[in-house]
Amino acid sequence: MAELRIIEPSPPDRCIYRRPFAPGFNECPAFEPVEYGVTDMQGRALEAVITCSHLGIGMMARFGSSYPRCTIGGPAERGAYQRGA
Repeated sequence: MAELRIIEPSPPDRCIYRRPFAPGFNECPAFEPVEYGVTDMQGRALEAVITCSHLGIGMMARFGSSYPRCTIGGPAERGAYQRGA
């Protein structure tokens, strides 16, 4: 018998863009790049990662898993942010 899996709908504030963000990324209207410095276990600097200042961690209500969350909100809120509304 096949296992029944219930899938929670994707939250509207989920960041749908591939990370790490490529240089020159401009697909998201609310994207604000920030450089994240990374080190190895000995404290030596590694290549920096470009991320978004609005990227956070969201938690799925039903199963407790995490997802990449835009702290501004969903597509409508990101568009309004870009327009300065």
